[in-house]
Amino acid sequence: DVLISCPLLLDPSSQRKVRHRVRRLRSAKLSLGDHIDIMNWSDDKFDESINAQLDFIKSKISYLERELKLNATQTHSILVKMPSLKSTQCNKNFEEKLNYYLAEFNNSKSDTATLILEHPSLLDLSIKKVIEPRMEKIRLVGETDPATISALITMGDDMFLEWWRPFYKNITLVALRSQIPDTIELLKSALHLNQTETDSLLLLLPDNAKERTNIESVLKLLLSLANGDVEPVKAALLEHPHSLSLSLSELKKRIDKVKLSVRTKEDMVRAVTMAEEDYQKLVSLDILQNILNLTANEIESISASSVKMDWQSTTTTLAAKLDYLLSHGSQDDVKNAILSRPKLLSYPLEKLQNMNNVMTPTISKYARLCFGNESGKIIGHELGLERDDVDFIVSNSRYLSLRDPEDFLRPKLNYLLSEFNGSKEEVAACVLNNSGLLDYSLRDWIVPRMKLLHGAGLDPSQINNIISLGTHEINERVELQQNLNLTDIELERLMPIHNWLGGRRPRQSIEPTIAYLTSQLNGSMNDLKQVLLQEPRLLSLSLVKTIEPCMNVLLESGCSPLEISKVVVLSRRKMEEYCSKQYLCRRLNISSIQGDYLLASFCNKEQSVSSLQGKLDYLQHHIFRDSRYQLKSSILEEPAILKQSLEHTIEPRTDVLHFLKSVGMEYDSNDMAGFYTQSETLFIKRLAPKVNNWYPQFSSELDQHGKGGNPGNDDKTDENDIHNALKHFSLPLASFIYSDESNRDGARVVHWR
Repeated sequence: DVLISCPLLLDPSSQRKVRHRVRRLRSAKLSLGDHIDIMNWSDDKFDESINAQLDFIKSKISYLERELKLNATQTHSILVKMPSLKSTQCNKNFEEKLNYYLAEFNNSKSDTATLILEHPSLLDLSIKKVIEPRMEKIRLVGETDPATISALITMGDDMFLEWWRPFYKNITLVALRSQIPDTIELLKSALHLNQTETDSLLLLLPDNAKERTNIESVLKLLLSLANGDVEPVKAALLEHPHSLSLSLSELKKRIDKVKLSVRTKEDMVRAVTMAEEDYQKLVSLDILQNILNLTANEIESISASSVKMDWQSTTTTLAAKLDYLLSHGSQDDVKNAILSRPKLLSYPLEKLQNMNNVMTPTISKYARLCFGNESGKIIGHELGLERDDVDFIVSNSRYLSLRDPEDFLRPKLNYLLSEFNGSKEEVAACVLNNSGLLDYSLRDWIVPRMKLLHGAGLDPSQINNIISLGTHEINERVELQQNLNLTDIELERLMPIHNWLGGRRPRQSIEPTIAYLTSQLNGSMNDLKQVLLQEPRLLSLSLVKTIEPCMNVLLESGCSPLEISKVVVLSRRKMEEYCSKQYLCRRLNISSIQGDYLLASFCNKEQSVSSLQGKLDYLQHHIFRDSRYQLKSSILEEPAILKQSLEHTIEPRTDVLHFLKSVGMEYDSNDMAGFYTQSETLFIKRLAPKVNNWYPQFSSELDQHGKGGNPGNDDKTDENDIHNALKHFSLPLASFIYSDESNRDGARVVHWR
């Protein structure tokens, strides 16, 4: 039958393939007779079938099937409830788990199979965490029924504890009474325990707290804290019996940490005996309360927040964190930050230091908004507002729902009412216009700014206009008065309080301006004070756009930096005129009135100090032979000379003067200024009256030379013509030289040929 079903077995050419497939069948624990049909399959189909069988052999369900001798029906029953057993490979942990169950049932495969068939989920339970602890308790009770055992192992933790509690009580108490009779008697007598209280304490007593000597020492210490009163000690130990395992040194450390914060002996005993986590939380909250002055309600709000924190690690670094936060804000700022975001307490110090908005965090999901209703009731009662207005104020406030209103809100309302002479309507209007007003600190913000309003004689209703005025701005005003030793009158001149509070304050910090002016004035605070009092607007002008450019113009003009107060508010042209006047006064040694006179002569012509300097230098050196006196006299006589262009008028006319001198004419120096200021038309008319209608008369021979005549015969004629021309202008005769003669450079007139 096998050969008929698979002729391939008789084919000599297929022997290698047949041997390979037979080996594969054996590796998959499959018999050839039962699986002869797959021998005819293609290689891919054959390998797929064998691989699937191999995976099954390695699976958890296959291991169960082999070890417990399960039939197909039982295997199917388990896979229906736990199909993952087929797709997951068996491992050492799974094998140990099955061996554990077999050992518990005396290696009875049928009992173990019954257990697993009824509760396959047992195969997913942890041996160390669930199975062993429960089996230990089940053995103590003496339960042997497989069905009951499987039900106990698979039930939930709460149900199992409920089943175990009565057995545990009886088993444990019997054992303890025989193990520590002296300790039990000590507890009963020292704490006046009845039998029920004794049993309750013993059942919760830690294993390391059963030594009589330590228990006796702990009881003495606790009773001394309670001044011999047994009741608070008994109540504390019944609630926290683990504290009997603490050493005396640990208890004394706790006492030292909490002795300043607890007020009653009951609280002291409770603090010393509470669980470690609760104790660390208590210490942390105590640190918060002492450093930040939080109210009991605010402490309770933080304590009840849903943030999961490691209070022990928090306690060790909390003081350092609070110091860091307080270095970046006021006490109220830190309170608001922590109540808005309790999780800040759990952050490492390094994370807080790297946060940009640590003092203005958004309100997190952990914050308890538990004071909104109470705050609303107080606002409504104190200001007489309707519910809608109250809800508007509370909902638009950042902190009214976070802070205890008795500490955060009520004092503000009382203060504002006193400032507004008890007028609820005015205070209500003020708060409705700016609901954020109630978020500001009373001591650090509202009171100081209200005092500024009083000093300026302004109405208290202006508080909303200046409430955002930064502490830095206020301190700048105070520091300015101290640094410059200003009187109140002088400070009022520099920063009129009415204008300053009305918004006409320096647009930016005045520190850079003060530093810049001080450096320009060589560090003289008296000079700085003088400059600022002369021009208070220096404190409100832009340093980069206005003050520095003005100072540069002053210094380039040779003016003193003290004069910044005189020019900083002038227009560019007026500033140039001022600098020009100061330069003229210094250069010509003239009075201020004379400077104004000169300036008026060319005030309609814009020119810089450098332009004036160029003209004066040129005139003094080239015209007045470096005589400062002649320069001054000429300019005072004819100031318009400074109005002329150096390039287009002064220099060309100077060249004319030099030419006249070179031909033997000396221009009258007494009329030198007029020589430069007369118009071009008048200048030409006076200097060369006939120049416009005179044309040189050339000889006929010269004309013939131009037509190709003999040039040698015309030289004398040309010379005579030139001499006649010079006489025509009343100019002295000069040596006449032709251009190709060697001494032409010394001649007055050169004829080019």
